[in-house]
Amino acid sequence: MNALERALLTGAATVAIGAGASVAGAVPAQADPWSDACVYVCIFEHVGFGGNMSYESPAKASLAGSWWNDQTSSIASKTYTVRFYQHENGRGCSVLVPANSSNADLRNPYCADPDPQINMNDEISSWYRP
Repeated sequence: MNALERALLTGAATVAIGAGASVAGAVPAQADPWSDACVYVCIFEHVGFGGNMSYESPAKASLAGSWWNDQTSSIASKTYTVRFYQHENGRGCSVLVPANSSNADLRNPYCADPDPQINMNDEISSWYRP
């Protein structure tokens, strides 16, 4: 039984309005980011796609002023290739997520540039489509 089936059987998924008027759901720790819930860009509060999830527009590009700023621990992009950045306006370290892929644990991938010693867990503040 996959994670989505377990969530449906246990009734673990709930829906609520999240910070910044984003629609958020309490997603089980083993949730499948490729379910129908993730349409464009999805950011998750905890590693392994756990905790709260926010469904974001690929055009939004900024988490400034949002509860989500520096709170993201896993990411997914269903439709678009997206580069996530440590700071606002596409500055700092970055992680590339190709279309229809994800990164379940931002503690592990050290950023590509400029400082490979920094991991991206709880560091994401902006993103852009390359």
